[in-house]
Amino acid sequence: MTQPNILLIMADQLRYDCIGYSRMAPVSTPNIDTLAVEGLWFSSAYSHIPVCGPARQSLVCGQRPETFGGLWNHSIALKVGALEPEAYSWARSLQEAGYRNSYVGKWDVHPICDPTQYGYDEYINSDRIYKDWIAEHYPELVYRNGYYGEVDPAPLEHTRSHRTADMAGELLCKLAASPGPWHLRVNFQEPHLPCRPTAEYADRYPPDQIQPWGSFADTFEGKPYIQKQQLLNWNVQDYQWSDWAPIVARYYAIISQLDDAVGRLLRQLDATGRGTIRWSSSQPITAICAADTG
Repeated sequence: MTQPNILLIMADQLRYDCIGYSRMAPVSTPNIDTLAVEGLWFSSAYSHIPVCGPARQSLVCGQRPETFGGLWNHSIALKVGALEPEAYSWARSLQEAGYRNSYVGKWDVHPICDPTQYGYDEYINSDRIYKDWIAEHYPELVYRNGYYGEVDPAPLEHTRSHRTADMAGELLCKLAASPGPWHLRVNFQEPHLPCRPTAEYADRYPPDQIQPWGSFADTFEGKPYIQKQQLLNWNVQDYQWSDWAPIVARYYAIISQLDDAVGRLLRQLDATGRGTIRWSSSQPITAICAADTG
């Protein structure tokens, strides 16, 4: 097949060492591990600007974000440049090659322009849809722990991770039934802070069993000032591991919950009968998983 269909799955703020396949943290991610086993695992890949907006802008156009002024998120601090619709977009190249392109989830590339102005035929803003949906169905739901996260009282089926997977799955079925090749990009918010796993996943990672990260005792001596400054910015410079362990436990838990949502989407892909999940030019489907470190 010369024009394989493409499913691009993107996570947000997912550490490379917090995937089961890395064997570096006690996190269970069997579905993402399958993609690694049957595909490619990059052991020396780096984000040149590991901040959400610039990283996503770079993924759209293939250029380093500082070339067009994308130095940090456009929604914070000083005004900053953004990737404009007139710039090159590889999605537009796919479009010109006959692909139908669809986009689900977090965008954060431009403050005004959405994916349909960068080569995508349709865009589902699942985050906005989910906020409206959760406000309607759980009007009394209030999160109280800010960016440090907490257990989500909503059932798994009603969480953002799984509602996003469901919306993407519905669109996947429509694409699979349409003629011609397609590209679907699915952008999960998880495991970006605040981490709010359901109790089902939070219970898998008791905080008192979470071991300190290898870099926890780092003094930052000889390193760029900004690394230590981040602790001061968040006022967490005096945190002990006992303070961090519950936050890390929730982070592990939401990663496993995300993995379950990814598995749901991959099973939906299998159900279309359009191919198996492998990285191979001989298969009708290419599934890719990427992470935004910002």
